[in-house]
Amino acid sequence: MHPTLFKIGSFEIGSFGLMVAIGFFAAYWVGMKEATRKGIAEDRFANFIIITLLAGLLG
Repeated sequence: MHPTLFKIGSFEIGSFGLMVAIGFFAAYWVGMKEATRKGIAEDRFANFIIITLLAGLLG
């Protein structure tokens, strides 16, 4: 696996960061579907995701 997927000028996209972002959005999408199915309000779930993301980045 290449550490840098592509580079535009001084802006580069790393493979690890891209995979983490894809994993986050996939978890958000699946979680939102499950929350809707179980009757949890979308804004409440979105707040949970934001808090979880910040805690994961800070921890």
